[in-house]
Amino acid sequence: MKKFRISLAFLLAMILLLSACGGSDDSSEGGQSGENTKTEGEGTDNGESSEKEAVLGSVDTLKAPVILESLMYNDKGLKMTLNEITFDEAVNSFLLGVTLENSTDKKVDVSLVSSIIDGVFMDLGLSGSVMAEANSTGEGVFYIDLDYLKNAGLKGIGVIEYVVRIDNMVDDIQYSERVKLETSEAGVIPYTPNDAGVELFNKDGVRVVGQGLTKSVMGDEYKLFIENNTDTAVAIRIADGKMILNGSEVRSFFSQTVPYRSVYYTTEYLWSDEIKALSADGIESLKFAIEVEKEPYAGDIIGVGQEIEIEFNR
Repeated sequence: MKKFRISLAFLLAMILLLSACGGSDDSSEGGQSGENTKTEGEGTDNGESSEKEAVLGSVDTLKAPVILESLMYNDKGLKMTLNEITFDEAVNSFLLGVTLENSTDKKVDVSLVSSIIDGVFMDLGLSGSVMAEANSTGEGVFYIDLDYLKNAGLKGIGVIEYVVRIDNMVDDIQYSERVKLETSEAGVIPYTPNDAGVELFNKDGVRVVGQGLTKSVMGDEYKLFIENNTDTAVAIRIADGKMILNGSEVRSFFSQTVPYRSVYYTTEYLWSDEIKALSADGIESLKFAIEVEKEPYAGDIIGVGQEIEIEFNR
């Protein structure tokens, strides 16, 4: 009987010990050092954020549109044919590769103006030109800038409209009637959900979210998503025109006007010689605050966001 009591007491002690060990993990999670420090890198920090992105419908796969007709222009001794549409990450643009057949006796330079994509006028968003010598054939590329498409709120390319501008390089410029290209398979533009990234400012109907670093042919850029739900245009700036990059203070000339009741994708260009000298081995951190002004240059400041340091996993 005594042995039974000793064994029972031992068993109870072991159960209590195992219960204490099982609950010890809950208090072991530590926070990030620095209340205002955020880290941006590959992937998401936890399952909750990745689930949220899935719910919001994040699109990661970019797809070029397929055009029904390849003939872009055929008049006045000129025939322009669309060969293919691709996407080039280096210039962040869709590329329209074209062939220009010139049957005239003068060299010509052809460009596209007054461009409309899916009903949105975006003349500067479609650029480039193609040239051909007299009685010869030339090859060229037109560019549709991805950032212009995003700024316009477009998530695809369905219909492209334009006017053909013909310059004979001597004494005459002519314009065609409006031309429309329709797609058999609309292009898809990847986008990031509004709340993905680091929230830099959120006050009185204006929200600014930092969405990470990207690289262009010019250098590093920091992507920003801006949401203006007010009834007036606003100006977004880096407070005091200064930021801390890799621990050193640098000047910032960033300023972006955002129309009322609109969303906007833009970038802070980190191209200056001063910045490049400090980031030869890559940008490890940025520290700055966002300033928002109601009705640009009116002096009515909505507010200045909290200074936040963002660390990057390069």
